[in-house]
Amino acid sequence: MTIRTTIDGREETLSEYLCDWSDCPNIAVEVLGVIRSVGMRAAVCAEHAALIANRNQAKTDRFDSA
Repeated sequence: MTIRTTIDGREETLSEYLCDWSDCPNIAVEVLGVIRSVGMRAAVCAEHAALIANRNQAKTDRFDSA
């Protein structure tokens, strides 16, 4: 969602992105990656960012204990 407004005589653009997780209505707060050449990005909300971080940590822990 992008909103253009005027604040103190200056035009401002405010943007919010929804979480890219399927069926999640939350606002994205963490960018996972960007592909500038095609204008794509992936971003998730705090809940799903934590879930991904926990998964990555569990994978790291498994490799470190081997």
